Amino acid sequence: PLAQAFDLLDDRPGADRQPGKMFEQTRDLPEGKPVTDAHHRRRRQRITEHVVHEVTQHYPDQLSRLTAALAEKHIEEIIITELPELQLMAELHLGDGRSRLGIGECSAIAFAIKRGYALGIDDRAAAKAAKRIAPALEVRTTQEMMVSLIQLSAIDVVRADAIKETWEKDYRFRLKIASFSELL
Repeated sequence: PLAQAFDLLDDRPGADRQPGKMFEQTRDLPEGKPVTDAHHRRRRQRITEHVVHEVTQHYPDQLSRLTAALAEKHIEEIIITELPELQLMAELHLGDGRSRLGIGECSAIAFAIKRGYALGIDDRAAAKAAKRIAPALEVRTTQEMMVSLIQLSAIDVVRADAIKETWEKDYRFRLKIASFSELL
């Protein structure tokens, strides 16, 4: 599994501790389900340079997917330069005694909060830290994002369940459901 990555829904950024999952979903969309340019722009993924660095340094087996997603413009790399974002990143990274977050998670949270976007993340400690700072922040899990893809008819339940099995087998990422059909 990978470090954190941004996932945008409705053109809002967020982070996910397992970016390979979203790449799997994009790559494995069924034939005949083209993504229109308008839909693509609205749903484009964003990822901070800090997350890209973590993937590059710690998850070389996933780097090719990230590189391809960036090249195909499914994901846009964001460089954080604004002082308020950098300050929040530093505060999150130093921790408040409750938990210490990685720099990728911190950059994703800071970007989402300071720019008013939704945050997609599976790490509970990171999600709690984000909600402590911004209680109104929309936080979405991978499971919720996959359900959204099913509801949008971008993927069917059978394929979603197959991807879930790949996550369990190859990435040790488990959901507390047997099938996505339980959530529909």
